[in-house]
Amino acid sequence: AELLRKSASIAQDTGKNETVAVETDLSGDLPLVVKSDANWLYMILVNFASNSMKHTSQGSVTISARRAGTSHLRLEVSDTGSGVPAEFVTSLFQPFTSASTNATSVESTGLG
Repeated sequence: AELLRKSASIAQDTGKNETVAVETDLSGDLPLVVKSDANWLYMILVNFASNSMKHTSQGSVTISARRAGTSHLRLEVSDTGSGVPAEFVTSLFQPFTSASTNATSVESTGLG
């Protein structure tokens, strides 16, 4: 829970404080301890949340955590942004690829 709140705090510091709210949504049955690499998990969550902030002009970005079975967690970053155009979905996880267009241009390295 602390890691998600810390990630949300970093994302909130992007300068859109008045137009985009960053929230955490944590289920009540989360374990007290999770075996993971906290540094990598933190970097991933901050990266996803920061990308959401870049592409959301108003509304919210939510970082959530839920149990997924008995030994896994499901972490999600969701936002109220415009979404990814359908023609870019197949290239989402290709390095140095960005779905930005001239009309929606946002500074991006395509590494997220």
